[in-house]
Amino acid sequence: MASRDPIAFRIDLARKMAEQVRERVRTLIESDTLKRSLEIRVTVNGTEIGADIFLPQYWAVYYHDGRGPVRPINGKFLVYFADIEDDPRVSGGRNYPIHASQIRRLRLDPAEFRRLVKSGKLIVRESVGPAKAHPFFERLAGRAAKIVAPTVAREMRSHLLGALADVRHLRGTLRFRPFG
Repeated sequence: MASRDPIAFRIDLARKMAEQVRERVRTLIESDTLKRSLEIRVTVNGTEIGADIFLPQYWAVYYHDGRGPVRPINGKFLVYFADIEDDPRVSGGRNYPIHASQIRRLRLDPAEFRRLVKSGKLIVRESVGPAKAHPFFERLAGRAAKIVAPTVAREMRSHLLGALADVRHLRGTLRFRPFG
């Protein structure tokens, strides 16, 4: 009898591979917020097991894929802070919205608004141009298999040797050549 449940083994292996790839993806992301936010989700659908690495932020797709010009929807101007640390809606960048429903409207009295614009802390524009893409997932896609290959070989060897060790009548009769 095998020393480990095969489904548990595959779930554990999927998680380990995703963790390795996640750490490699982090080296390709410039945004500290996104680096910290990378999550892993292991899924089991019958005998099919997979692991996804994803970013929960609604805006991560714009960062990854880039975006076109932005114009105001319900107003005449776009208003944003030059430095995220100055934005009271996001607690100095520590409470940035993850879901679009968490975006808060900027509420300033007219004198404060003028003071912030004059100081250059608050930017007012009719539109902003496109933003370049940061395709970190694509840059890694072709190399992911090479990154995890040593882990897969090591884990498979350990699992198979453990399973074979449990088969009493085969003990001492099998010889293994290194693989992986």
